[in-house]
Amino acid sequence: MSNDELEQLMWLQPVLDGDDRVRRQDLYTTQQEHFEKDKAGEAEIEAYIKEL
Repeated sequence: MSNDELEQLMWLQPVLDGDDRVRRQDLYTTQQEHFEKDKAGEAEIEAYIKEL
């Protein structure tokens, strides 16, 4: 999987979860807020990437 494909999947996830306001250029901030809100550690982030 290329970096572009991973980035697209990471953008689609919030959209599929109902947040259709997410812009691709805001992807990093959106994902960071998601992980901080859930207090996700390295294991949770790794599981999330594998799920994608």
